Amino acid sequence: MDDQVGGEDLVREALMGALQRIKSRGGSLNRLTLQGDRGFIVVSGSRDEDEVQVCAAAGRCLDRRLSESEAQRLYELGFRRKNAALPYVRESTIDDRDDLEEMTQELLSLCLELYASSEEAIAIHERFGDRVEVSNPRLIEAMRRLSKERDMSSRQKVYWAVVRSEVLLALSSAPPQSILSDNGHAQWVETGLKEISHISSSVSLRDFKSITNYRSAAIFSDLDALDLIDPRGCDFIKLPGRLAILLALSQSWDSLLINPRSDVGGELYRNELASIRDGLKQMGW
Repeated sequence: MDDQVGGEDLVREALMGALQRIKSRGGSLNRLTLQGDRGFIVVSGSRDEDEVQVCAAAGRCLDRRLSESEAQRLYELGFRRKNAALPYVRESTIDDRDDLEEMTQELLSLCLELYASSEEAIAIHERFGDRVEVSNPRLIEAMRRLSKERDMSSRQKVYWAVVRSEVLLALSSAPPQSILSDNGHAQWVETGLKEISHISSSVSLRDFKSITNYRSAAIFSDLDALDLIDPRGCDFIKLPGRLAILLALSQSWDSLLINPRSDVGGELYRNELASIRDGLKQMGW
């Protein structure tokens, strides 16, 4: 749900309603974005939970650098970050009506101070969903080893770690409804592994050319790594790593990034993707 709102009273009313909805609707990962013309604030929460996380744009997710006074203002409000590449975050609680009204006013004031030139420049966006549980310690360890040793043996370990993993593939738009259900998704994956041409046109991969300067798709080992791309949320689909490789090849991507923007990441080039595919065919996968 996206609302362009104007006037402080109207914005306040819309924001209060949106804060209530991310706690009463959706699933385990709902997001509310207060979008201004100079940046954004994201509030993430779960249905029937009082705890929320507030994220203030900074670092790589903001196309400008916060001034020293702006950063100090966030610090005064309890926001912290681990390094200069990341946004500022703060844990908060909305336990009752007083908390709701206080947070509404605080977020609106902060947005106008840091991220919006006026009330008319503010838009409210809502995303409702569930947290996707996926973890790939083997893949992370393989990439960490490659960053230190830089030999072919280590690189091949990354290949096979991707092949054997369940990953999140970033999309430029939401996947079709037909593959969102468990059965529909399972059938889509099975079809793709048998004949990639039957599903290649059903999803549109997100382009990370801004990172590499050539056409690059990207996979992620977990949701936290994906959120580093954009705290407001990205469209994605969970799938076997080997299917991500087949999709990247069938759509003629130049490379497949792994956890771009993370401390531990990697990249598979088109010739490597083709070699992995050919090796899988020889093994009867």
